[in-house]
Amino acid sequence: METLDGLAKADKLGTPEAAELRRRLGWEFDGMRLHEYYFENLGGKGGINKGGKLGKKIARIVGATRLLKKSSGPWPV
Repeated sequence: METLDGLAKADKLGTPEAAELRRRLGWEFDGMRLHEYYFENLGGKGGINKGGKLGKKIARIVGATRLLKKSSGPWPV
């Protein structure tokens, strides 16, 4: 923002540099807003239904992963 303010004070808002900065600012701002909308719309007021298909599948995967970690020692990085 400071760079755009500096270009405005120097009366250089019509330059390619200023156009690129405005384009990038719009891209970043729009991306942020789209992420906010996406996560707001995921919804859900409670936790996962642990008795449902997804809850049982997650519990099985997490349990298997914990068992694997315990049995195989330190994981290589």
